[in-house]
Amino acid sequence: MREDLAAMGHPPGDDEFYAIILESLPPSFEPFISALNATSSVLGTVLSPDELMQALTDEFERRNLGRITK
Repeated sequence: MREDLAAMGHPPGDDEFYAIILESLPPSFEPFISALNATSSVLGTVLSPDELMQALTDEFERRNLGRITK
């Protein structure tokens, strides 16, 4: 997504891309995002957009693990 925006002539900075990611999530992710933010605050760190994407992907896979049929 970031590369697509850059190709259109508007490469977003980390803060802007982070906001784009968060705003694109469904409301069901709000508790997870709150937990991520609280953890980051306690640790005094900020997730990079790549780390945020990985955490969200992991959470999505965890939520859907029981729904996958073989």
